[in-house]
Formats: sequence, structure tokens, C-alpha cells
Amino acid sequence: MAKQWISSTKKELDNCPLILDSLTFTDISRYMSSRKNKNAKYLAKLSYDGIQSAMAHLYRCAGKSMNDGLKADLKILMGGMKRTVAKHKKQAGESLVEGKQHMSFEVYNLMCEILSKGANTNNSEYLFAHCYLVLEWNLMARSENVQSCHVNHIAWDNDSLLFYFPISKSNQGGENSHVPWHVYSNPFQPHLCPVLTLAKYLFSQTGILAVGDRLFPGKNQYDRFIKVFHRIIKVHEAEFRRFGVESGDLGSHSTRKGAITLVSSGCTVSPPMASICLRACWSMGPIKDRYIHYEKAGDQFVGRSVTTISSLTKEFAVSPAYFDTTREDGSVDNVLETKITQITRTYLVSRTEQANPSVLLLMRFLFASICFHYDYLLQNECAMSPLRSSAVLHAASANLDVTGCACIKFPGNKTLQTPQVTGIPPHVVL
Repeated sequence: MAKQWISSTKKELDNCPLILDSLTFTDISRYMSSRKNKNAKYLAKLSYDGIQSAMAHLYRCAGKSMNDGLKADLKILMGGMKRTVAKHKKQAGESLVEGKQHMSFEVYNLMCEILSKGANTNNSEYLFAHCYLVLEWNLMARSENVQSCHVNHIAWDNDSLLFYFPISKSNQGGENSHVPWHVYSNPFQPHLCPVLTLAKYLFSQTGILAVGDRLFPGKNQYDRFIKVFHRIIKVHEAEFRRFGVESGDLGSHSTRKGAITLVSSGCTVSPPMASICLRACWSMGPIKDRYIHYEKAGDQFVGRSVTTISSLTKEFAVSPAYFDTTREDGSVDNVLETKITQITRTYLVSRTEQANPSVLLLMRFLFASICFHYDYLLQNECAMSPLRSSAVLHAASANLDVTGCACIKFPGNKTLQTPQVTGIPPHVVL
């Protein structure tokens, strides 16, 4: 309430509803120690940290500063509060986990399987939630980044999707808006593949491409997603319990926690921690932030690792699904190339006239993913599926010569048309 009052009044030095100069350590400690939850139990340790941060922010907004003695006393108080909370939990036998649990790969896999099957019915909510979840996992992003992602900020380069974020929680000024997050395909597990999931979502709702709007247009998209998320866990309670998950244990942020945990410690050969921190938009401290900067190779290794393909196998170096029109003699079939381009342009709807090469390239690879997984989609998409009735699946079925060109390759059997495979560590190449 105090913060709202300050923000609604003029920026004067004396605009705080509290007389901060008269506020003592005794007042603050009495207030913090009295904060309990609805069951009259202590809050989580992070909640008390939040109160301390809010107090510091209140001083900043009012143009004041805490004196050194008060800061020192508060530091001692916070240490005592944390020890008290830990002791209380030990005596009461309460859960030691604070906040939402991280989402394990097994739970993520189950969630995607359920959403993928649900999206095969005439349920646009499941189609939306599946795409939202898979992108949240693969971007290792906060939910607000996924929620605000714009179609115009998605591109394709070599063998990966590129996502650009104008601002983030730790980058409010947009200094790193030119830095892309690399997102790779997983052709071996279609329900986990971000490229296929994005293709299904966009080609089932071509209006988004026509307008060039946000990827998830409309208000309260986070609330929309989280309702489906919790409903899935509640409806399939028995299945999630097998992995130790109860209703209420997970939240949207659990996805980010799970993806980062998998990448950083899910394998004995993990990407550099600096690259993980940069992708997660975490500060590494003033010295490291000044000297360690973003480079593509590190983020590419992170992007491949988060697809859940093991970096201890040759499959880690797989290319995305793409159209290979190379003849046996090594020449390119220009007739097929022209046909693929025409089909790709068709599904840009009203943007065909002004479509730039980068948009055409993105659509080409999304369409290639649909064609490569054509048999899988026919077997798993029911008649009421939004994708089954879309023009893009009709194009795939009506042009089997084009569909047959969609393939994946490895560095050992690549052709001249195979996209450059990136993000591969030396041991995978060997």
C-alpha cells in the first residue's frame, strides 16, 4: 500500500506515508516477526527476504537511505529469522521445499504427452498450452517472456529457431535485445519437439501470421496457461503421483527450474555455467558480468541440451527436418524447389506480398517439420483436430513428392543442402 501511495503521488522527497526517520529497528523487527500465514505459522524464508527487499525499496522510492546501524541490525535479524523458520520446520516435520518444485524431465514428458493428445481433439486450449509449455522449457525463460513473445521476433538460422526478447526482468533497458536464444528440434520425440509444436500451433491459427501479432495474442495468457496446467495435474492425479507430484506442487516457474536443472546437472558433460546464466538472464556478479559476455556457441550448446536429447549419443548432432531435393547425381531438383517455395508462400496468407526472405525461411522449416512427421500426425491427429483440417496438412497430403523430401541428417551423412549443424561439442563429433 505504501508503494502504491508513493507511485501515485508526485516525486517529492517527502511523499512517503511513513515517517521513515522515526522508524526504528524495534518497529521493523516487531513487524517482521509478527508476519505469519493463515495457519499462524512462519512464512517461508524467501518471504522474509521479500519483506526486507520491500523495505529497502520503500526507502529508495522516498529518496531516503537506511543508516549503517539499521542495515547491520536487519542483517542479524534476517539470520535469526531464517534459523527460527528452519528450526520450526524441523520440529513440526513440515516440508523443507520452499516455493514450487522443479519439474523433472519425467513430469515434463508426461505433461507434453497429455497436452499433445488433448490438442488432437477440437481443444484449442490444449494446443495453446502445449506450445506455451514447450517454448517455456526450451527457452528456459520466465513466463512473462513467453507470454509477450512476438511473431516478428522469431526467425530461423542454419539449424535452429531464433527468439529475440526486447526486454527481460534483468534487461529492462533492452541492451541485449539483439542477442538470440537458439531453440533446436527434437525429431525423435515429436511431442517434445519445439519446432513441430510451434508449426502445429501457427498453421492451425493462421490469423496470427496474417496479422503479425504476438505469438499468444490476447490478455491474461499466463492465467489461461496456468489454468490448463493445473487442470492437467488434477485430472491425471494418479499418473503424476507416480513421479512424486501432488496438486499444488508445481507452477509455471517449475518449468524454468526443471529445464535449467536438466541442462546444468542432468549429464556429466554440461554446457558452461556462464552460458546457462546468460540464457537464464541471471547476474553472475559485477566482475563476471563485465568480463563474460554472450557468444553463440555457448547458447547453441545450451539450446541443444535442453531439447532432452542426450549429449552422450550421436543423436545429439541431428539436423532439423528440412527439404533435401538433391538428386542422385548431386544436382538440385529445381522443379521440386519451386513447388516447395510456392506452397510455403501460400501459407503466409495476406503477408505473401510483403513476405521477406527470413519469414519465408522460417515457414519453410516449419512446413518441413510437418512433412517429416506426416505419418505421425496422420496416426495421432483425430478428425476434429485443428491441424487435421488446416490447409498445411492438406498440402502435405496432396504433394507427397514434397513430403517425401523432408528428412533429417547427421554430420556423417549430410548433403550440400543439409543445414550447418551447430552447438555440437567435440565428444559428440568424435
